Amino acid sequence: WIISTADWPKEDNEQVAASVAPEMPMSALAIDLGVGSTRAPMLLHLADRGLATLDGLAVLVAETALALEAWTDQAVDRGVLRDAAEEFLGL
Repeated sequence: WIISTADWPKEDNEQVAASVAPEMPMSALAIDLGVGSTRAPMLLHLADRGLATLDGLAVLVAETALALEAWTDQAVDRGVLRDAAEEFLGL
């Protein structure tokens, strides 16, 4: 696994992604915790290589769904939740 919170300066994203992505094993799962990170250079480079990726919005939706389910004891439609989050965040 590689989990990115992009601690390096934003202007270095492309350079870091280009240097790290080729070194990742094909069995890796890349998780970027930034919401809207599907456009992040690291995830784009890794996805281009065929690695599994997970963006921060997916993590946010899963966390929110689990919290709502625990609170209400009702199943939450994660697709509806993701659509609402994307609309709200302008993604």
